[in-house]
Amino acid sequence: MGASPEPRIAYSTEFDPRLVEDAVLAAIEAAAIEERRTFHREREPIYEVASAAARESSFGELHNRWFVRLALGEPVHAAIEECTSITAATSRALAVPVVKAGEEFADLQENHRDHSRPILLLRIRATTLANPDRLMPWLHHELLHIADMLDPEFGFTRTLGTDDDGSVMKSLLRERYRALWDTTIDGRLESRGRLTAGQKRLRRSDFLNTFRMLGARGPAVFERFFHSQRPNHAELAAFAAQPTPAADSGATGRCPLCQMPCARLQSNPADLTARVLGLIRADFPSWEPRQSLCRQCADLYSAAG
Repeated sequence: MGASPEPRIAYSTEFDPRLVEDAVLAAIEAAAIEERRTFHREREPIYEVASAAARESSFGELHNRWFVRLALGEPVHAAIEECTSITAATSRALAVPVVKAGEEFADLQENHRDHSRPILLLRIRATTLANPDRLMPWLHHELLHIADMLDPEFGFTRTLGTDDDGSVMKSLLRERYRALWDTTIDGRLESRGRLTAGQKRLRRSDFLNTFRMLGARGPAVFERFFHSQRPNHAELAAFAAQPTPAADSGATGRCPLCQMPCARLQSNPADLTARVLGLIRADFPSWEPRQSLCRQCADLYSAAG
């Protein structure tokens, strides 16, 4: 008789105590009235506990118990377990709270105990964790980001641009890369029947706004990236750096800052404020207003100033 297979070790997902508490309180607000009453009956006596340490411990136990009772962690467990490439390559998952929607994303965090298997970090708002209708689309999107990052064929690296690029220019490249990557992810989610209603329209709007320089070509380029089932980092990074080939741009020259082909440079850089000019010179010390700059760089530095 052959040896029986070793039992499978469950993948561990840890939730920060602050996230647990805030998610429970958010979920209770939307729960049935009897559920809310039961929760508050259990919670109110804890305020009377004299010892601060004992009181804090009791609140923690209450919130952990209700976190399980309300099954707030189950969608996260299920979504991660479904992504076998992630569970195989990471040691565990850690969910931590953030305040703003723009701070929500999944990432890989170094594991000091095992450098070969990073930690899956989920930065998430409590209100998102407490709302399955919002949580599941977010999880599907963010976990596909992580799957790409772990895929050798995707070839992900955090480096964009060159050492000569200024901070504002690097920010521009990151924003373009984000819009491209998000577009390919939503396209793949649609092909799997997991894109929520209206999400393609929102992604298309984000893409066209980010790549306004494409003009009439924008919708067709969006569709190309949206339907790309095997994108890779090098392709996305190259397009982010130069989205408009010189042959297609109608360009008469290049912006001295971003080096992108452009049909017309900013006609009067003197209109820029002293602070904006200072930001440009901080990134490009040799630049002079007489050299001018493209409209997009002017807008970018004006927004930063």
